[in-house]
Parts: sequence; structure tokens; C-alpha cells
Amino acid sequence: MTRRETRRTRKVSGRKGKKYPIELLRSDEVVSLIDANRRCSTGVRNRSLIAVLWRSGLRLGEALALRARDIDLSTGKINVRSGKGGRQRICGTDTMTISLIEQWLAVRKELGINSRCQLFSTLKGGQIRQEYVRQMLSRLAARAGITKRVHAHALRHSFASELVNEGLPITEIRDSLGHKHLSTTAVYLNMIAPHERVKKLHDRKWPIEEPDGSDNNGDDEIDDDAAKLVRIFAELTDEQRAALKKIL
Repeated sequence: MTRRETRRTRKVSGRKGKKYPIELLRSDEVVSLIDANRRCSTGVRNRSLIAVLWRSGLRLGEALALRARDIDLSTGKINVRSGKGGRQRICGTDTMTISLIEQWLAVRKELGINSRCQLFSTLKGGQIRQEYVRQMLSRLAARAGITKRVHAHALRHSFASELVNEGLPITEIRDSLGHKHLSTTAVYLNMIAPHERVKKLHDRKWPIEEPDGSDNNGDDEIDDDAAKLVRIFAELTDEQRAALKKIL
């Protein structure tokens, strides 16, 4: 490797940020994050933005690029026009998220924000910077008492994990996330789903009775027969028990 290539490699590696372990946010934690917003205009906007990131799995850049015309309020269809790699895709969202978006749209109308501005704009119709959202999420997490590292992509992780738990086919998860290749989705889910796999493996039940660690099969059969006799005797009436004692 030449000196120039070495310097270039150092520059590139220097740009890379620190990698943190993935911490999935539970649904109740995300709801707490949404509820931590103030009941003001920016709070109404931020509530709807967090809901879109969580319930639609959009990347932060995709969400901030949305315009009001990109969302069909009657069907929940979201048209992502500027996805990663310039790819356009259709996503969906639920009625609760639509309700939060409608509340923000009503505030936008009162503020006189031009409909041609981005859906999630400043109160004057300007563009919201991604850095603002990062700081906002950290601030809300502290207010909600969430100790995990909260960021926009964590909401996307939670979205994908919830789809896995709900049994959605991986092809639909791929389309929702906007991945070009299925292999990308498989790697992505492998990064965030181990927590769920471990829990499911832990909760599995044995198809037979739990072993007691003993190899005395004959003793086990005797114990089973004795237990059956005790159950039978317990079901007898007093008269039947008295008659049995006379026979014995």
C-alpha cells in the first residue's frame, strides 16, 4: 500500500462513527417517547414524526422529505419518493398514526404553512435538520426516563422487529424497509432479531414430561402406578372407601 493510499484509508476510517450495540425499543417505550412531547405546536409535529418513523419504518431522511400530498389519509398509504438509492416505494401506516398526522396538518393550517413545504417543517415552513431530530429524541428519552440509546434508526429497528413477531413474510418486510435485495433484509433482521429468537427458544416446551435426571425406569413406573391409585382413591365416595377397606 502506498503512502497516499494509507493516508486515504486513515481519512475514511476517521470518518466512521462509533458503533453501538443495537437496543430495541419496546412499544411502551416508544409510546412514552411520544407522550413526552409538550402540548404545543412543535410537540404536535414531533409526535406525528416519531409515529411515522416507528409505525412506517422510514429512514429519517425519507420522513423529512415527505410532503402532505405523499400521504393518503383515507387509506394510510405513504409514497416515499426519495428513498435510498433514489428508489421510490409505497409504505403504509395505521389509523393512530394518521390521526396524529391530521392533528399536525390542522396546526400547519392555523400557522399558514404553505402546502408545498415538507410535511414535517419548522413552524415557519423551513426544512428540519436531521441533527435537530437527533437532539430532540435524546431530550425526549431523558424526559420519559428511557435509559437506552434512542435515535431515529432505533424506531426503524423496532418497526422491523414488530413485523417479524407479527409473522409478516420477509419479502413484505423487505419492501416496507425499502431494501433492494432480500439478502440485505436477512442480514438486517439477523442484527435486530436475536433478542426475539432467544426469548422464543427460552419459552419452548418439551414435547414429553420433564426428565428428573434419574435412570431408574422401574422405580418411575412404580411411582406412576402409586400416583394413579392415590387419584382413584381420592375420587371414591365414603361408602366405596368403607367397602374397599373391608375387602382389604
